[in-house]
Amino acid sequence: MNDLAKILGIYDAKVKLKSINDHTISFYIYTDTKPHLCPHCNLYTSKVHDYRMQKIKDIPLHNKSCILFLNKRRYHCSGCGKHFYESYDFVSRYLHRTQRLTKFIAHSFYDSINIKHASIRANISTHTVYKVLGTLNNSSDRYHFIRQVYWALENVRKNVQKNMSKTLRRYYKRSRHIITTRESILSEENKAALRLMLEYSEDLRKAHFIKELFIKLLDEKSYSKQRVLLHEWLLEVESSGIKEFNVAITAFRNNYKYILNSLKYRHISNGPTEGFNNKIKVLKRISYGVRNFKYFRNRILMATV
Repeated sequence: MNDLAKILGIYDAKVKLKSINDHTISFYIYTDTKPHLCPHCNLYTSKVHDYRMQKIKDIPLHNKSCILFLNKRRYHCSGCGKHFYESYDFVSRYLHRTQRLTKFIAHSFYDSINIKHASIRANISTHTVYKVLGTLNNSSDRYHFIRQVYWALENVRKNVQKNMSKTLRRYYKRSRHIITTRESILSEENKAALRLMLEYSEDLRKAHFIKELFIKLLDEKSYSKQRVLLHEWLLEVESSGIKEFNVAITAFRNNYKYILNSLKYRHISNGPTEGFNNKIKVLKRISYGVRNFKYFRNRILMATV
């Protein structure tokens, strides 16, 4: 790997300067022939069928457009007779822009700029920016859809309590954590208490069963299995006939795609943002109002570092 490759962040190819003028910097990108796995029959081949030059846009350099000319190689598989292009880490299939440029466009919106300014900064068309934004995945924050299930469970408990005696109602209220806590981590004493509490009402028993199924869904490591379990869980909730879960069902149906994305990208959380918001609210409260915005901004930055 040469120095130009390091500058462009390309680690699996060689780079050579093609041309440079007042507006554009161009580079040749080429790779060595090596065995590639055929996507059709999973056999390795090193036999080259042909070449073609592909034009790819990259992040601007020194306020100039950066164009990469990739000498793209197509292989021939002796096993199945199919032809296929070699894969590259720096550019996705069917795209004419590098992954660096895609990330650069996405990161541009951290500065709260509009579509036009993002396109000018990356030296691309607004249409390309819209295409990049169209590939981004929205996901629901786990806290917001998980609490829908627990709210429904709590509403079932509250409605069941209305028909109880004062003593029993007080006991259910004070012991509600036994119902909401996942059963697997309860002590033997609390498990026995849970069984007695669930014996009182069929709806409460169903609601608790639905909650436990949902916890099982969240604990599943495989995303493909989670998709199946979520579909089955929604069918189970709808067939239960418990009206307290109607709001939860509506929320899950309306945000189904975003909830699936949250399960798929489980490392993403809105927790840090919520924490910063809470710190800012606390600062406002303990300051009894701040007249100087610059001072208040510095207080926020110091408190959230």
